[in-house]
Amino acid sequence: DSEERALLIERSQTVIRQDFANKLSIALKEADETQYWLEILLESNIIDDNMFSSLNDDLKEIIAIITSSIKTVKRKEQPIKE
Repeated sequence: DSEERALLIERSQTVIRQDFANKLSIALKEADETQYWLEILLESNIIDDNMFSSLNDDLKEIIAIITSSIKTVKRKEQPIKE
């Protein structure tokens, strides 16, 4: 029946969006950890201020993109109607 098929498709798309949101959340945690390691590298004089600044700016952009993507995916999540 076409109604059942439509429900299965909707359910599948919801699971895919939830899985994608979970993967983005993991990426965000990894970016946060990267921030910590950048600070360690700077404090240990392994990288200089210019390198830290450049990498930190890039990281901030990545975090902004991931955060925006998470918000978009969550906004598009819809409850399944049965």
